[in-house]
Amino acid sequence: MLPLPRRTTLTSVLAGVLCAAGLAAAPTPAHAAGPAAAGVTLTVAHSGAQFSTVQSAVDAVPDNSATPYTISIAAGTYAEYLTVPATKLHLTMLGATGNPADVRIDGSRYNGLAKPGGGTYGTEGSATVHVKADGFTAEHLTFRNLFSRQANPSVTGTQAVALAMEGDRQTYLDCDFYGHQDTLLSWNSTASKRLRSYVRGGEIDGDVDFIFGNGTLVVDRSRVNLLSDDGFTSGYLAAPATFGSNKYGILLTGDTVTSTFAAGRLYLGRAWKPSADAVPQMVVRETSLPAAIRAAGPWTGISGATWTPGRYGEYANTGPGATVTSGRPQLSAADAASYTAAAYLAGSDGWNPTAATAASAVSAAAYPNPGHVTGDTGVHDPSTVKRPGGGYLVAYTGNDIGLKTSQDRIAFRNTGTAFPNGAPWTYPYTGNGRNLWAPDVSYRNGQYYMYYAASTFGSNHSAVFLATSPSGDSGSWTNRGLVVASQSSDDFNAIDPNLVVDAQGRWWLDFGSFWSGIKMVALDPATGLRADSSIRSLAGRGGGPIEAPFVFHHGSYYYLFVSFDYCCRGAASTYRIMVGRSTSATGSYTDRNGTAMTAGGGTEILAGHGSIHGPGGEGVFADTDHDILDYHYYADSGASFLGLNFLTYDTAGWPYVS
Repeated sequence: MLPLPRRTTLTSVLAGVLCAAGLAAAPTPAHAAGPAAAGVTLTVAHSGAQFSTVQSAVDAVPDNSATPYTISIAAGTYAEYLTVPATKLHLTMLGATGNPADVRIDGSRYNGLAKPGGGTYGTEGSATVHVKADGFTAEHLTFRNLFSRQANPSVTGTQAVALAMEGDRQTYLDCDFYGHQDTLLSWNSTASKRLRSYVRGGEIDGDVDFIFGNGTLVVDRSRVNLLSDDGFTSGYLAAPATFGSNKYGILLTGDTVTSTFAAGRLYLGRAWKPSADAVPQMVVRETSLPAAIRAAGPWTGISGATWTPGRYGEYANTGPGATVTSGRPQLSAADAASYTAAAYLAGSDGWNPTAATAASAVSAAAYPNPGHVTGDTGVHDPSTVKRPGGGYLVAYTGNDIGLKTSQDRIAFRNTGTAFPNGAPWTYPYTGNGRNLWAPDVSYRNGQYYMYYAASTFGSNHSAVFLATSPSGDSGSWTNRGLVVASQSSDDFNAIDPNLVVDAQGRWWLDFGSFWSGIKMVALDPATGLRADSSIRSLAGRGGGPIEAPFVFHHGSYYYLFVSFDYCCRGAASTYRIMVGRSTSATGSYTDRNGTAMTAGGGTEILAGHGSIHGPGGEGVFADTDHDILDYHYYADSGASFLGLNFLTYDTAGWPYVS
């Protein structure tokens, strides 16, 4: 599955528990309810809504209202500077599509920019969005400050804030924050009031001090990406300026930090003392750190500021950058119990958004790890089938289509390739390359069927072919011909095939990647080739990242599994597995909230967590003990491996990973 460039994020989801010894069943978890509280909803869109700008909708919310208001924002880029005054209480801003990449609020101010009437904006004034209200919530939005230091070499005062948080009990769920220096600010002008902010999921991008301020800020299970493209030779993740009277400053917990900086060029934090009463505090715990982190000493200061012992440290971090040295204080298990997200945010009123959000969707950290497998488990886009004589056959993306077998669904070994002499009939689509993609293998009518794709990266000059084999062994596969193809003039991409045989015995092939999304064509069961010229649409994201479809029949429903977002980026991959369902193999498919998958819908069942990155390229097969989800995921090293988990169904018939 090879996408076109576009940046998206991870979201929170639900899952069970995995037994370390293998695939073990888990209790059924609670599932998500709708995100909006009871109250009044205002709509924003470039056309056809109540308001055409976000600020005009905010202005329409009554001051100091006891009624919750939700502002639902349609897909689009909103180029405006937004202020949410302190009087706009109980306000939620919601990206209507559920994908933060679709709804962007953009600005480009910077610290040294001259203001109308004199003076400069300053750091806080540079913010694209400034939220002053208590009790504010944002979901599925992107906040960006697009100012570039490198594009403006003569500029001084290059701090450029995407979001300034200046209210208490603010929550940001599945949101993206993009900038360079000083992306995300939590700031209070006085130590007498505590400001607490909770960011969960999504992505935070920047290069210098881009998570900073004197408020209490928790970044929980998010992707934190240090950029190296704006002229800085070293990166600085955070710059806390915590008041000395406040025990808690900045906490990173359960996050994944990524970067393209060279090894040893990243600092976790710079102590910042903008006032005499600042005693910076920061903890990084249970977070995956890249090799770019300075091994010997990732803590430094701004303008000679130093860290106070006991006010900074790490706990149980992972990844190549998690080296323990004398310059990296580690919390004991007993101390770590006092530096959790709940402890940071509790304050005097017991606020705990971590519990509130878990009640509506179990976090990505609760996803089970892949089941126990051994041997030759390196794969991409795996497809698994039970063999009639016992054991399992796996086909996967690679030169000439790679093959593996297992007798027990635990130990796997390489068994060669489907086409050891190459597949020259595919060369017009691969540019004479031998790398073939995303096979779908099944056993029917006494033989193995394998549909697979031929293409090149980023192109929709693509084709799906069929091969059959009596045994599934290397060299036994016979080319049966081209099934469906796409050209640059088409609005679809003929890759990622999956054979579906419905309850009436009709054969279908679903396929697709990016462009207009997931398609389906009818097949002739006698040949396995295309039966007519009709093309049906099953799912799409308006040209955005969706691919790897797989339709599985269970009970009364056909379930359409797809991969959202990006594969093929190693540990930086953001693939996540989504699902919708229909009573017909041909659709229409809707997600748990009733959103059509043709309109971007999909319910997430598995996403990256811990050292498991970008799970996707999925399929499902029925086994004697359970339905099994197979997929690939990326390790911290960037290598891709086979993932197997039970697929379980709740009382409403929705699948979850266990």
